[in-house]
Amino acid sequence: MPEGVQINGKVLAELRSLAGMEQLDLANASCIENPACRLTPQNISAYEREVKRPGAVNLDTIVKALKQGLAMRGLAWDPSYLRALIRTPTLDGQSSSGSTGEEDPANRRQAGRIIALVGLAAGLAPSDALERMTSPVDRSVDATLIAGHEDLADVLASRAHTTRLDVLLGQVAHHADVLLGLLDSSMTAGDRRRLEAIAIGAHVQAGLSAFGLGDRSGARRFFATAWSLADESNDAVLCAQTLGVAAVLHSPIESGGRGGDSRKAVSVMTQAVHYGRRADPATHAYALRWLGLELAAAGDERGFHRSFEAAERLPQSLVTSDGHGFLARYYAGPPEQVSNRGIGLVRVGRPNEAMDVLEPTLCPDAPRWTAMMLADLAAAWVLQEDPEQACYELDRAMDFALDSGYAMGLQRILGVRSRLPESWKPLPCVRQLDERLRT
Repeated sequence: MPEGVQINGKVLAELRSLAGMEQLDLANASCIENPACRLTPQNISAYEREVKRPGAVNLDTIVKALKQGLAMRGLAWDPSYLRALIRTPTLDGQSSSGSTGEEDPANRRQAGRIIALVGLAAGLAPSDALERMTSPVDRSVDATLIAGHEDLADVLASRAHTTRLDVLLGQVAHHADVLLGLLDSSMTAGDRRRLEAIAIGAHVQAGLSAFGLGDRSGARRFFATAWSLADESNDAVLCAQTLGVAAVLHSPIESGGRGGDSRKAVSVMTQAVHYGRRADPATHAYALRWLGLELAAAGDERGFHRSFEAAERLPQSLVTSDGHGFLARYYAGPPEQVSNRGIGLVRVGRPNEAMDVLEPTLCPDAPRWTAMMLADLAAAWVLQEDPEQACYELDRAMDFALDSGYAMGLQRILGVRSRLPESWKPLPCVRQLDERLRT
C-alpha cells in the first residue's frame, strides 16, 4: 500500500462489526460504492489479518462503505468519536500506550455507543440527563440519569414498527447492554424500579427484533435475560408482559403454521395470565387475548372464545399511561387488541369474520405489521377458496416483509403458501407467486 496510507487491521474489523457487517457485506457494499474495485470477502479478511494492506483506492472505497453502514445504525463517522467505540487505541495504525489514569477502553467503547444513541433522543430528554448519559466516567445512578434513559427507551420503542430490523436491533441491543450494566450500581428502590422496567423492555424489544430477523438463538438470549430480570423484580406486571412477548418463540402462528410448539406456547401464555391476574386489568386482558390466540392455533375453538370473552369482561383501559420504554408502548398499542381476534378467527376457520376484523387494521406506515395482517388475510382467502385473492395478498405481504427486512414475515407467507390446495398449483397466480418466492 502507498506510503502514508495506513490502517490497522483490528480497527477495520471492529468498525465493520460496529456497522453490523460480515466480511461479505463489506465487500459487496464496497463494490456498490466502486464497481471497479472488485473487493472480495477474502480481501477484507486479508486486510483485517494484516496479511495484505489495501491500496489508496480500495481503502477509500472501504471507508465510504463503512460510513454508510455505520450511518444505518445511527453511528457518526468522526475519528475522535470512533476512538471511544473501538478497543484498538487509534484509527491510523499508530500505537498508544495511554496513561494509568486513562478510562478503560471497554468503558470508552460503551460510552461511544451511548453517544450515538443519545442523538436519537436529542431535544426530548433534559440536556443535563443527556450529558450524564454520555459521560464515560460518571457511574452514579440517580433520577436524572434514569430519566434520560427512559426518554431514549421511548424513542427506540417508537421506532419498533417503522425502522428496519437490522438497523433497530443494533441500537436496542446496545442500549439494553448499557442498562444491564447500570443495574449493578447502587440507587434508591424507586429508581431501581424505573430502571428495571426500561432494562427489561429493552431486552424484550431486542429479543423481538432478533426473532423478526430469523435469529432465534439471539432472541432466546435476550428473552432469557429479560425474564431473569423480571423474575428478580418480583413485579407481576413486568413478569406478565415479558412472558406475553417471549411466547412468540414457540408460537406456530409466527411461521404461518409451519413448525412451532402450540403446547409450549399455550403453557407460557397460561403462566402470563397467572401473573396478569395480579397485574393491571389491561395487562391481564392482553395476556388472555394472546392465550386465546395460541389456543386457536392449537385447534381449541372453545378455549379461544372463552379467553377473549374473559378479556372483554375486564376494564378496557390501556397500560399505565406514565410508563416508559418498549413494554409500556407495546401493551398500549390498540391494533394488537383488535387484530388478535382476527388472527384467531382464521385459525378456527371463520374467514368472513376474520376479514372484517383484519382489513381495518392494515397500516402501511408499519410495514412489518402490515405484512403479518396481509398474510393472515391471504389465509382467510384460502379458506374462501379464492386462489387469485390469496396470491394477491401474499404478494403484497412479501413487498412489506422485504422492504422492512422481516425474515419471519417471509416464513409466515411460506406457511400460508404451504396450505394452498395442490389443485391450485397449475394456476398462473400460484405459479407467479412461487416464482417470486424462489427468487
